[in-house]
Amino acid sequence: GLLTQAAARIADGHYSERVYSRSHDEIGMLAQSFNKMAENVEEKIYALELNARQKEDFVANFAHELKTPLTSIKGFTELMLTQTEPGSVVNKQAFRIHQEAEKLSELLKDMLDLTEISDGSRPRISVEVDVAEVCREAAGRQSVNAEKAGISITVEGRGKIYAPSDEINSLADNLISNAVRYNKEGGKVKVEIYKEEGSVVR
Repeated sequence: GLLTQAAARIADGHYSERVYSRSHDEIGMLAQSFNKMAENVEEKIYALELNARQKEDFVANFAHELKTPLTSIKGFTELMLTQTEPGSVVNKQAFRIHQEAEKLSELLKDMLDLTEISDGSRPRISVEVDVAEVCREAAGRQSVNAEKAGISITVEGRGKIYAPSDEINSLADNLISNAVRYNKEGGKVKVEIYKEEGSVVR
């Protein structure tokens, strides 16, 4: 019947669906009650969507506002690292501040990525990604931090997958930076890429 069809359409996300009945019997009263319920559901869904958009906007604005000062902090600490004696108190503190700034930068990037994906402004396009090459590039970006702690990074193996390249790059950066950050002085970071049942794994 009409009520069943309308309920099915609402369940599919068509929240503006209504039942039109001119009768004044029990069926007509039921249709009116159904429409009132549908209006309440539509209002609640709209309120939830509005609240979610407002939260996403807040997160995006917050992340953008922090990017500029973080960039300045990273640039200043990099300058301090090059102009102070390695192993000195100032050099060590600058290194720690730079590491924390890097972590915050990665967190902000993840926050922005999530808001862009959730609102559909950035489509997730999969391309062929050379996992070993991505890991080597990520290791190169961590070379300064690794060398200061006497940590060696090696990448072995090869393999390609289809995935969003920016997400794989971010994943490799996070994995290797964490491996360096939480390693011991003089430690090792070894990344192995190999195929298992047709998939590239580490």
